[in-house]
Amino acid sequence: MPLYDWECENCGEIFEEMASFDREYIPCPHCHITEDHVYSVSMAKKIISVSSGFFRPDAPWLETVREVVDKEATDLPTRRFLETPNRRNHREWMKARGVRPYEEGERPIPREREPDYKAVAEKLLKRHKERTTLYVR
Repeated sequence: MPLYDWECENCGEIFEEMASFDREYIPCPHCHITEDHVYSVSMAKKIISVSSGFFRPDAPWLETVREVVDKEATDLPTRRFLETPNRRNHREWMKARGVRPYEEGERPIPREREPDYKAVAEKLLKRHKERTTLYVR
């Protein structure tokens, strides 16, 4: 669970507490007992909900994209995406890099392995001999 900043609506106290991403309110740990020693629960509202170490559960792929981004890059879209990996910054980073997502039904281009240079050289030599050989009858 990520760490968030919370502000109590009753006492105004600001504190940090871990909570699940979907919680907007939690009980305030500072004002649960009033001056007349009566137990009451005040609710604290989440005031900061995003940090660079937190990734939205609806986009878990952002973490894997962030892992492959060049950490030494100095351009603004890359710096923004590394600091705050959200969908908007991801789109800006892709646009700056000239990358686009796959269309529906499109398959990735298979990456070829290191070519077999010996086989390529033999094939080229064979073609060259076929083009340049003179046959005498």
